Amino acid sequence: MRPAVFEGDDAFWFETLRSFSHAAYGGLDFGEVLATAQKIEPGDFDGWHDEWLALAERIAGEARCSEKRGYRVSGHDSFLRASDYYQMAGFFLHGNPADPPITIAFDLSVACFRNAAALFDPRIEPVQIPFEGTTLPGYFYRGNGAGARPTVVIHGGFDGTAEENHFFGAAAFAERGYHVLSFDGPGQPG
Repeated sequence: MRPAVFEGDDAFWFETLRSFSHAAYGGLDFGEVLATAQKIEPGDFDGWHDEWLALAERIAGEARCSEKRGYRVSGHDSFLRASDYYQMAGFFLHGNPADPPITIAFDLSVACFRNAAALFDPRIEPVQIPFEGTTLPGYFYRGNGAGARPTVVIHGGFDGTAEENHFFGAAAFAERGYHVLSFDGPGQPG
């Protein structure tokens, strides 16, 4: 497949293409992603961070306005997209986990996701899972329907987050009646 953006920059194109998989469960708007990607020069990691951060901040502002006006669905939709765009902003900063921009992007991504989670019905519940003297952050999704339900456990890899798992299966399983426990394991961002 020929890249729609970032021709010749496999890493930027792959990460953009990967983000497209989030669309089915509200993680992005194709127009927003393409318009943002077209502003970024291939190989410009600072530009990548700055453009995704700017988009995330704009969408987070829209989310807060929707929430303030009582528009729950619009609020959670925008908070989900903002969360994902903040995660995109920090994606290529993994080389130095102590770098303030990655911490800022990650913290804002989590905050937006938690704002979205509180607006869902049923609510997506933040959890802390005890593990070797600390806790692992995650979320519990109640499956649609009454009665006992099977529970699916989801976690990602090094560059994934518990918040991103929403788009990679957690929302789909919950929508189909399963309970879901999604979390960041040891060594992951959370």
